[in-house]
Amino acid sequence: MNYNKARQVSALGERVVSGADESDRDARARIIRATVTVMADRGLAGLSYRQVASRAKVSLALVNYYYPSKFGLVAAASSAILERYTDAFARAASRFRSGAPPSFRDFAYRLVGNATDRDRTLTLAWAEIALDAVRHEESLSLAQAWNVSISKLWSDIAEATGEPNPHRIARSGIDLVMGLLFFVTALRLDQEQVDQVLNHEGQPTDLWPPSTCSAPSKPPAATNKAQRTRNLILGAAIDLLISEGAAEVSFRTVAEKAGLTATAPAYHFRTTDALLASAGMLLVENSKQRYRGVMQSLDRQAVTFENLVEVTTTIFIREATEFSALNLAFFSTWIEASRRPELRQTIWGFVRDIYRGWQTVFELAAKRSLPPVTGILGFALFVGKLVRILSTGSKTMDLASIRREFTEDFHKLCFESFWDPDANRTRS
Repeated sequence: MNYNKARQVSALGERVVSGADESDRDARARIIRATVTVMADRGLAGLSYRQVASRAKVSLALVNYYYPSKFGLVAAASSAILERYTDAFARAASRFRSGAPPSFRDFAYRLVGNATDRDRTLTLAWAEIALDAVRHEESLSLAQAWNVSISKLWSDIAEATGEPNPHRIARSGIDLVMGLLFFVTALRLDQEQVDQVLNHEGQPTDLWPPSTCSAPSKPPAATNKAQRTRNLILGAAIDLLISEGAAEVSFRTVAEKAGLTATAPAYHFRTTDALLASAGMLLVENSKQRYRGVMQSLDRQAVTFENLVEVTTTIFIREATEFSALNLAFFSTWIEASRRPELRQTIWGFVRDIYRGWQTVFELAAKRSLPPVTGILGFALFVGKLVRILSTGSKTMDLASIRREFTEDFHKLCFESFWDPDANRTRS
């Protein structure tokens, strides 16, 4: 390798090489594939030059040479994921225009199914990047560019499948699929579990309990003083998760944040992973209490479609503003659950309980029984919108349109048949 070919480092942290040959391109491609795999397997917290070099089967020096900063690695991986989706969507739109296209609904659900197996690694890596983007100015710019590109791709698909209002239906599709992807990855659902629920073949509460999860272990009984110290450690870990992300959580940083001795975290938690898992469980429980409180405050005898939209919009804006940082850490826990069985059980308990609440209020608003999937779709729309807005900086313009979006999306769920598989099979 002739290192004298290097000319500069781009704004994205990638070294620009003049006269790059086939070996340069192959080495970069292997490094990027390895970066995506490491992010999926270990999260951004576990992304290191050494791990990438080992997976890519290149020298550590070569990874450092091409990508002088960790941001450069992440940015290049992000661009590679977007390029893959761009190519796939462009080919799909071309096929749909030249032949008999599937329904937009079938296309959207096919993407969710792909994330259970074939695209699981890409989905996990994308989620890691999206949730961390808002913490860094450069990454936020990437996430915002991603959002614009994906919106255009989905609009093209919607138009190619014959939807009369492609821009709006694309936005619904993006939010719904994004939310469902978080369910699929967190619970490690398989294709059959996804298809059965989305095709109205059973109750999510019967079909979705993750098969590879275990009950979270309870900490041993502790004195009041020990419990106070443990709470201080967990609080510091959550503060770091919110402000810096999982990559910055270590026994040293937690001890400094909590004002404790360097050995205190290790005394109460065997490993950093165990500390992160406990912090994640606490985040889930806090979120459950917030959602449950709002659901319980609803007058079940007086629920209408209008106040369903009103209450949901109010909750959403609060979560996207007052609790924005907390939600970024919370959804990072969902992604971490794909790797940790003990977290998976905790996330499943949250999804199950909130789903039941959504299903009940949708049926009260619609004044009729609805398919069991309705509550999951409504919950997924909420999660997808929240992740989309949080990951792109919670812009005022986006928040201003939320009420209209929920009105349109919830009307489809309560009174129309857009997401109904039987209706879609008969669409022209």
